[in-house]
Amino acid sequence: MRRMFVLASVTTLIISLAVPVLAQRRSPEARQKRQARIAARLDKRFKALDKDGSGAISRAEWPRAARAFERLDGNHDGQVTPDELRRRVARARRRR
Repeated sequence: MRRMFVLASVTTLIISLAVPVLAQRRSPEARQKRQARIAARLDKRFKALDKDGSGAISRAEWPRAARAFERLDGNHDGQVTPDELRRRVARARRRR
């Protein structure tokens, strides 16, 4: 009897935790709005890092570790363009 009670309690707990997770699936419209907000924040941060306004972030403008810059610099030309940054962010999101 006690085993049945424990099993029922665990099952109830699992279901109660799973329902909110399943409910978080977004509609296509909500997903598009979220992606637009992310793109706007990314553009804003990119412009803040591009101190000279060249349209690319040079190593001298990059405030973080050189290794992170090298990962972002897809074609290894010494500059990170908005496209390279977007590709890296998209790749990181797909890995989640």
